[in-house]
Amino acid sequence: MSDVLDLTEETAPDFEDFLYLVTDPAGSPLDRGVIIQRLLGANPVETISGTTSTIAIADMCKTHLLSNATSCAITIPANATVAVRIGESIIYRVTGAGTISSYTFTAASGVTLDGVSTGSCAASAAQKAIVLTKVGTNAWTIDGAVGAVA
Repeated sequence: MSDVLDLTEETAPDFEDFLYLVTDPAGSPLDRGVIIQRLLGANPVETISGTTSTIAIADMCKTHLLSNATSCAITIPANATVAVRIGESIIYRVTGAGTISSYTFTAASGVTLDGVSTGSCAASAAQKAIVLTKVGTNAWTIDGAVGAVA
């Protein structure tokens, strides 16, 4: 591999090379939209109106509004299922009319949430941020308007 100092205008990767060659930890190309969002520092908003949702690669760099009128259960999948990069975060905000504690976050089998294996917790306030961050291969932390992880 050449040294960065040896690169010329002809040999240095350009923006198009970056878009086509970047891969996620599982080795497949990342979604171009996700790459552009990361480059621009954009944080688009997406509404989740169903009663269940499982974290996906495409969810990274987004704020998710939980708008179901009754509840929503968010599942944090194992790395073998969805290989989110360590350090990635997702923001959630409860906007639905349901009972606040019925909006839950649960780690799948083999995943720890704040150090608790297959832990779970519930939202504790509406219109407040809840941030999930991947801190290890199958380890996540949760911060914000949530109750204790059990």
